[in-house]
Amino acid sequence: SYTVGSGASVTYKRWTTQVANAMGATEINYGVAGVTLEDRVPVDYMASPNMVDDTVRIPYKTKYRKMLVIAFGLNDMGQTAAAYTTANYITDYTSVLNNAVAKGWAGNEILLIPPYWIGSAGYAAYAVITGNAAPTVSRHESFVAATQTVSQSFGTMYFDIFTDQKNNDTTLLDGDDIHPNDAGYAFIAGDIMQYL
Repeated sequence: SYTVGSGASVTYKRWTTQVANAMGATEINYGVAGVTLEDRVPVDYMASPNMVDDTVRIPYKTKYRKMLVIAFGLNDMGQTAAAYTTANYITDYTSVLNNAVAKGWAGNEILLIPPYWIGSAGYAAYAVITGNAAPTVSRHESFVAATQTVSQSFGTMYFDIFTDQKNNDTTLLDGDDIHPNDAGYAFIAGDIMQYL
């Protein structure tokens, strides 16, 4: 949903559009709100297909497509059902990246972004959404570390937006305590542009 721009007042304020515009690039946004990466029970609890079952969304590499950005894990972290573990997350992320590599993407052309920081109010919101126990900071950090593990195994670029967001005020979040507001998207875009 961050990739789609949920919480932004208008589409062009989502971070992906801001970064593409600043780089003079054409954005092709395949984001879908409410998606998990993991294909676990409960399956597709957010009502959108999980990424393992929807790898058709990963585009083939062409000379015009310079970078593939994959930002997953927040909805996986938020679902505290027994099957949503970091071990399963790594297994399923590996499957997704194997699909990207098979479509011609080299590791150094892929940027992985770990689960975004949301804070305790966001954890409470996930408990309401899932009907399960609220996630914790340590659970969140374990999914961030798992993303970095996958990145290292494929030699991808990796940008730890989580830590930068965690060190800043959570007023960068919209009223639902999960999605960024316009200032939050500008913060994410600025950080990613500095990284790139």
